[in-house]
Amino acid sequence: MKKFVKFAVIIAFLTAFPAVALAQPTPAEEGLIPVRAFFEQQGGEVAWDADERVITIFIDGGYVFISPDSLNALSNNTPVVLEDGITLHQNRAYMQQSDLIALQLGFFGTEIVTFHLTEEARDLALYDFDFMVNVTLENSVWDNIIYRRLGIDFDAYVAQFRELIETMTPIEAMYLPEHLPIRGGDDPRDMAADYLSHLLFQQFIAPFGGIGHLAPRELMMYRILLSAFSIAYVDENDPAAGSAFLRNLIETYSHPMAVWFYGEYEVDFDAEPLDAFPIVPGNIVTEIITPGEVAYLGIRSFLSNKEYDDAIIFPFLQEIEDFDHLIIDIRGNIGGISSYFVAMIYARLLQEATASISFQFFASGSEAVRTANNLKAVLADVVDESMYSEVTRFEIIPSVDFVYEMGMTYFNSDDLARLSYVFIMEETVFPEFISAEDRVNFDGKIWLLVDRMSMSASAEAAILSMMTGFATVVGENTSGVMGAFHTYILLPNTGIIWRLDIGHFTDAYGRSLEEFGVTPQIRNREGMDALETVLAIISDEE
Repeated sequence: MKKFVKFAVIIAFLTAFPAVALAQPTPAEEGLIPVRAFFEQQGGEVAWDADERVITIFIDGGYVFISPDSLNALSNNTPVVLEDGITLHQNRAYMQQSDLIALQLGFFGTEIVTFHLTEEARDLALYDFDFMVNVTLENSVWDNIIYRRLGIDFDAYVAQFRELIETMTPIEAMYLPEHLPIRGGDDPRDMAADYLSHLLFQQFIAPFGGIGHLAPRELMMYRILLSAFSIAYVDENDPAAGSAFLRNLIETYSHPMAVWFYGEYEVDFDAEPLDAFPIVPGNIVTEIITPGEVAYLGIRSFLSNKEYDDAIIFPFLQEIEDFDHLIIDIRGNIGGISSYFVAMIYARLLQEATASISFQFFASGSEAVRTANNLKAVLADVVDESMYSEVTRFEIIPSVDFVYEMGMTYFNSDDLARLSYVFIMEETVFPEFISAEDRVNFDGKIWLLVDRMSMSASAEAAILSMMTGFATVVGENTSGVMGAFHTYILLPNTGIIWRLDIGHFTDAYGRSLEEFGVTPQIRNREGMDALETVLAIISDEE
């Protein structure tokens, strides 16, 4: 009954609010609801970051990240695709009722729960919290990035949460059944797992949106990745290094403590690996803007079933292969599968041999070194088996040597002091060796649209496009959240899996991409968004 009442109150509020708060609406505000007033009336806190152009809402122990520049939002770490997004009017943010309901769905089916800690449970939670923090600091420079971008002293921030664990019991949090389980009971280990998982997921990581993937692995992604790793491992059927690498991942995800915390989950080994990833309805948007000349392809997320999406993308690319311009829109795309863009777009449309260099810096911590060596072994097999590329450099060397070699004059000295090594790969792709049925003979100009909500795999797509000349990148600086080089840390007492990005990306000058994002080659024109800017450029050229 409690859940139904909360839902009814929200619907009643949504229905009544326009009559009260917008008694005399302007045409631009017709039917729109002020975001701040809506959430504050429910006890939430609303903050606006003018530099990042992101609204952060804390409510009922959870959070929402939304931007006026994107139709993608995060509600309790779950991607939400909005219909209309935010409308700005006289420095106030407004949204349609339907979009506010979509954001609220991240909280429906939930309830406020209370977590207690006995002295023994507190010690278990503190041990795992310290373990997580120490591994993070030994294998990354996230504390430096967090301080420079957010002004948060990481040591002080950690001390604040240590004190919370030591002194704050009980605590109230929102139960998120699709994200985190609740063990329940009076066993100290159950109490520690419940307390710490909700504290990390709903409070500790809240300020770090747009920086890395620092987060406890939630239930849905735990199941998706356990399935994907396991199915891929079985499909290999050989003792190659790739299998060893997958085995390490599976050992983390299927460790008895992880199974204990996340619950039993049966992997369907008869499924295709890609079936482990969900179908995202409306993920692909295609449009012919000018017949025979300008085509538009929007991809809202790279965390979608590739086979399903490809059934839309590939026929569209074949349809427009004689066009002059292709606009690929990944604004608001918060990432997903790293290979999505390369397999579905880049390899399909590449018309000539193209060289690129990729490099990621990493620390000398044991987790970082182990992960780097495992990754190198995996990629070595891929390099040997590749039929369409030639790798001219593939090595791990000291970071200082590479920074000097590349002339990276803007590399932060505090970061460099802790990032001991760099993983380098130089590769030339020969598209003529890719099967004809998998390629599209598009000889027009490609434009890639990005914004502040383009992150992770979509930011990687922007880097690749700029580095190889594949596309001209237009829009705003992307977010960071690169994370191709990462690992998973199992917290020993609670079974929580902590996602840790250990690869540090920079641009060619040494500037941290987590700190500054990827800078587009062409910025939005005054008063225009990225799509309008590209269409104006095309019009000017005619």
